[in-house]
Amino acid sequence: MGIVIITQGSLGDVRPFLAIGIAFRKQGDEVTVCAPENFRELFTSHGFSYHPVGLNFQAILSNDEADETGKNLRKKNVIQLVIQSISDQFKLLPSVAKDAKLIIGNGLDFAGRSVAEYYKIPYFMISPMPLAFKSKYHSPMTIPLQNLPSWLNRLFWWTGELSGRLLFCKKINRYRRELGLDDVINYTDFMSKNAILAADRILAPLPPDCKNISQIGFLDYDEGIELDEKIIDFINAGAPPIYIGFGSMGDPSSEKTKIILQRLLDVKELRFIISKGWANLNIETTRTNALFIDHVPFAKLFPKMSILVHHGGAGTTCTAVRAGIPQIIIPHGLDQFYWGNRVRALKIGVAPIPRKKLTSKKLIKAIYEVIDNQEYRENAKRIGSIGSKENGVEEALQYIKKNYFFTDFSFMSPGNFL
Repeated sequence: MGIVIITQGSLGDVRPFLAIGIAFRKQGDEVTVCAPENFRELFTSHGFSYHPVGLNFQAILSNDEADETGKNLRKKNVIQLVIQSISDQFKLLPSVAKDAKLIIGNGLDFAGRSVAEYYKIPYFMISPMPLAFKSKYHSPMTIPLQNLPSWLNRLFWWTGELSGRLLFCKKINRYRRELGLDDVINYTDFMSKNAILAADRILAPLPPDCKNISQIGFLDYDEGIELDEKIIDFINAGAPPIYIGFGSMGDPSSEKTKIILQRLLDVKELRFIISKGWANLNIETTRTNALFIDHVPFAKLFPKMSILVHHGGAGTTCTAVRAGIPQIIIPHGLDQFYWGNRVRALKIGVAPIPRKKLTSKKLIKAIYEVIDNQEYRENAKRIGSIGSKENGVEEALQYIKKNYFFTDFSFMSPGNFL
């Protein structure tokens, strides 16, 4: 066996590792993937060996799957589910990675680094989110507030590290002791070793105090899927549509969302392509100015849109930037507030509208603000052309090859040896 990839999270968290896996396989490596059950088809359709493990966030967020007691998964404590996933990973990964030469994870793979340490093989953590890394220039992703003073960011990181120690380290250390490994004291530092930020530099520059973190471009890949003729026909039937989609997010208030969508469609001069996503956004309507779609390759769809309205996930935002189209971000939580702030700061879109405060009136106002301000469109095109020149997948391969033999299991980054 060559390389083991272990990951979990949303579609945007997991999909970049398909690009990494495909790239390694093209150069002759055998790749095995460990990820939640709902991503099985994503990887097996590309011929990867697959082991299901980790949380199925799609089931939790869609609110439509029951556990063994008959209770809905969404009603269970997510923290407890995460802790359980730690056990599941430690039970599976030692056997899967027994003959591996390299393990790659995304920071939510609680067992990956420990198993790599046990087998004395390299481990690299790759994340598309700057907020995954400790810095005085930003708060942890659990804090929605942006542009805070450095002392407050430090305080939030300290409390976050304390919480991680109490919630996760106890369970992780239990299994590390079984492997004969030392305890982990600081989970953030532990997972940031040999870490790579995979985000286009113009969109998400690495903070200057993250000195032991390396940065590469966004991990993009061509799915090899073309847009359906029905979508093409709708696009060509009038002015470029506005895209709306919240990706892997659930819907905290489906009835309110239906009202918002209906009022949007009542604006007859606007046309919409609405992605159903995990929240299954959809309404019964006789309006002809909207098309509801399932998953399509964003890289093919986004350049054909006039405005992109989305949740602000890392992958969606990076793809939207490369498309050169202005954005309106509706952050639901975590790092999405960071991406909304970056879009505003770069003047490629308006100020983000938090999901809890979203109304049809606010969204329509934001749409017309983008339409009426040519600066957003010009900036989006300019910045998109810069971001599109980065090749994150190739950079990742070169970085891992370059640092492969310098990787150790101390808290020093391989970058210290260069």
